[in-house]
Amino acid sequence: MRLKIFSVFMMLFLMLLCRAGVYLANAESPALPNVYFPEETYEFPPVIEGDAVQHDFVLINKGIAPVDIIEVKTA
Repeated sequence: MRLKIFSVFMMLFLMLLCRAGVYLANAESPALPNVYFPEETYEFPPVIEGDAVQHDFVLINKGIAPVDIIEVKTA
């Protein structure tokens, strides 16, 4: 009898636990930046050695929070 009561209690507990997990998964996610680059790479045309070249990359933030650019590396 005790085993049956314990089993029923555990089933109810697991059902409530699963229900709480679904609720938490559907809760609003925190405000995060969502960075989008329309152009991820750019290949320069041939240039004479020593000439300066420049290209601007566009960064679009599709998220809610601001984007903090901490470091930029060139290749």
